[in-house]
Amino acid sequence: MSKVHTPTSIAGNKIERAAVKISRYYFAALSIFAVFILIYRDVSIFSGSMLEILAYLVSFILVICIFLPSDIRIGFSLLTFIVLAFLVGANVYLAASANNDWARKFRALTAGVDFDARSKHEVIMDFRRGGVDAVPQIAQTESSSQGLYPLGGISRKLTVLCNELGFFATYHSDRYGFNNPDEVYDNVVPGKSNVVLGDSFAHGACVHEGQDVASAFRHRGWNSLNLAISGNGPLHALASWIEYGQDRKPDYVLWMFYEGNDLENIISEMVTPLKKYLDQGFTQDLQAQQDEISQILSAKLKIAYERLRLRPEENVSIMFFNQLLTLYHVRKLLGLTRDRSRINEILATLPTFEQVARRLQANVEATGAKLIFVYLPSFTTITAGGFRSAPPKTGADLKSNVRDIIGRAGISFLDFEKVILSLPDPLAVFPLRIFGHLNAHGYDLLANWIDEKLAIEN
Repeated sequence: MSKVHTPTSIAGNKIERAAVKISRYYFAALSIFAVFILIYRDVSIFSGSMLEILAYLVSFILVICIFLPSDIRIGFSLLTFIVLAFLVGANVYLAASANNDWARKFRALTAGVDFDARSKHEVIMDFRRGGVDAVPQIAQTESSSQGLYPLGGISRKLTVLCNELGFFATYHSDRYGFNNPDEVYDNVVPGKSNVVLGDSFAHGACVHEGQDVASAFRHRGWNSLNLAISGNGPLHALASWIEYGQDRKPDYVLWMFYEGNDLENIISEMVTPLKKYLDQGFTQDLQAQQDEISQILSAKLKIAYERLRLRPEENVSIMFFNQLLTLYHVRKLLGLTRDRSRINEILATLPTFEQVARRLQANVEATGAKLIFVYLPSFTTITAGGFRSAPPKTGADLKSNVRDIIGRAGISFLDFEKVILSLPDPLAVFPLRIFGHLNAHGYDLLANWIDEKLAIEN
């Protein structure tokens, strides 16, 4: 008796055949995608880590799945779809958390804090339309046609920095383009004068004028000269001291070192004229050439404005969706991005860092001042309770390497990480309690702690 095919059974067969075909295409597409995200841009393919070997093994297994029996392949495709959906969901969450601008706006909203949603370019243009000659902080990456490599900003201008607390931080630059009231160059406070070196953490990001760490020192009776600029690394710190600090003959030089990127900055600094400052006696005599420096930096303003204009939300969105497509944040969590392999490049900067430390120490001692190295932890380190892993085959984390180098150079080492971790609420020193620089409370705490340390020393 022949088998009767009902409409239901015919529909079922069609669905089954479609499922078999879809599962084959699914695994083919998935295997291609897996290989794509492994080799895409920021992946170190041949680093030899077990995680990468495992990832390639997974890609190979996905290819094999194309040739499995249909019933097994269909079941396995459902399983991998669930896993993939979980990974995509986790990546979306991590991507949203890593996007500081979006996270900040959301945190401000939930905390009832008004948040200025304008871009930096819009803020500057609004100032200028109102008759205020505002400028951005301009990073110098190469020598000018005049052969100069500026270290400060444009002098005597309202300079717009950043927004981490709901408002854009601004300050009026001094005669050399740094974040100081101009009279600090003329004031004399015997026994209580210092020069601050460093990057954005010392520069004043992202607090109101007068709330940066140098200002907090001034509130405690110090004459504090801030020579820090956002983006500076150790070579910038050395150069800024030689050009603008050493002739002030302060009592102390405070070298603020941020663990998040200061060593990494050496990589880019060593391909600039800054490396010449490692040579004894080198100087550009920048104080005598401020007019030329202002002209050089003013000429770069048009380029700076264009870059600011081209950094609106659509470009951020392109990067965001790019990271979604490649499961970047999940891979980063698993150590499958170039971020991990870059540690070797950072480790390679340690000999140069030691050169800088010894050169700066010798130069500061020659003026009769004392050099103090202040270690500033990252938000990530604080949220991890101070835990940090050691790079492969080194036996020590980067902080230990830095501490050893500073010790060998004979420089006093102050660890602000311990101070933050000892607080009842360590996150209270960060903007809106999320990733960023310090807030006004954090900078005041930092200055007060150093002030007490130096008072005990004296």
